[in-house]
Amino acid sequence: MSVERRVLAVAVLATAMAFVDVTALNTALPALQTALSASPAQLLWIVNAYGVPLTALLLAAGALGDLHGRRRVFAFGIGLFAAASLMCGVAPSAGALVAARAVQGAGAALMIPGSLALIAAAFPPERLGHAIGTWSALSVVAMAAGPIVGGALAARGLWRGVFLLNLPVALAALALLARVPESRGAVADTRFDFAGAVLAVTGLFGLSYAGLAAPERGLADARVLAALALGLAALVAFVLVEARSARPMLPLALFRARELAVPSVVTMLLYTAFHGWMVFVPLHLVRAQGYDELQAGLAQLPLLLLLVLASPLAGRLFDRNGARVPLAIGTALATLGFLAFRLDGLESGPGEYATRVLPSFVALGAGLGLCIAPLSTLVITSVGRERLALASGINSTLSRLASVVAVVLFGALGALAREHGIAAFGGQALFAAGLSAAATLVVLAQLRRQ
Repeated sequence: MSVERRVLAVAVLATAMAFVDVTALNTALPALQTALSASPAQLLWIVNAYGVPLTALLLAAGALGDLHGRRRVFAFGIGLFAAASLMCGVAPSAGALVAARAVQGAGAALMIPGSLALIAAAFPPERLGHAIGTWSALSVVAMAAGPIVGGALAARGLWRGVFLLNLPVALAALALLARVPESRGAVADTRFDFAGAVLAVTGLFGLSYAGLAAPERGLADARVLAALALGLAALVAFVLVEARSARPMLPLALFRARELAVPSVVTMLLYTAFHGWMVFVPLHLVRAQGYDELQAGLAQLPLLLLLVLASPLAGRLFDRNGARVPLAIGTALATLGFLAFRLDGLESGPGEYATRVLPSFVALGAGLGLCIAPLSTLVITSVGRERLALASGINSTLSRLASVVAVVLFGALGALAREHGIAAFGGQALFAAGLSAAATLVVLAQLRRQ
């Protein structure tokens, strides 16, 4: 096996562990709750304890990889994730499982930036887009397989297997990684920016905690407001410290270049729209349109299938002609997908799926599939090869923050709509279309400058 294929394989295995544990766990939650006598609040934090450290540590993990070796930090993340998976698999109580999930999130944060950074270091520029597209497609397959795996294990009383299955996958990834050459940034000074890292972790921790706790406690809850204030204050301090530091963890000058600023803005807009819509669309299908849970899950398969098919195609288009065509077409298609649901999919039922709901999923799947690989590749290649892991951390942080922001914004929008007797999901679909349309305008404005 060539080094390129080995790197791609280990990146997919590591990412699959991180993603499958999220989607498979969601399906196994009822069995888990019964077995551990978990309260509703504990159940929520069994899910959220993973996302908070994952979001908070991504930037710092990327910087560590560039300084001290991307393979080394990546391997440590796999080992930590595997150890935490074992802790989850044998957890005797809900509280112990929450703690183990937090450690899992930290391990995932160390893995994810390394996966893309190693791909970027191993593949030449002319094939990088296709490699990232393939990685994206296989990651989607892993996410789609998660609910099936979780449901099958939970139905047999084996919900702990959701976590224990990570152990052989981690061993296989480490075995492949042993034959991957080390890579790091060409930086003579390897001192780590601890002040910047602490402020970044604190800021991202506060924002992610506030975003994940808000649906349970409400936006006016004292803890949510305190976490939000702490997060914003820490991020403001982070910007000030990084602007004055001689060796910043995140050189702010990077964002002055359109090569990084534009894909970052488009990523936030598009991913916020998608994450928010995908949180609430299954609830809408079940509660408002009469789908059962299985039908609601199957309804989304065309979207996942098109993501898998379109991501490698978009990567090839990027390698040959750049990001202009796939991003312009992709964001426009995504906007049409959100609008299609707003216009046709609010009052239909399962019997009208093919004519009134399917077009939305098709347009979204094709549109997002055309955008994911080019956006990730643009961010990864915009900062120079000495900061590949940091760039990967930026890319992953944008995606995670978009998810957190989406839950808050779409949840607040739904609550506001219900207070005024408006169809909540119609407003959410229209809001998603507006975010996606804004992403299209950013892309078109950038194209006019080139």
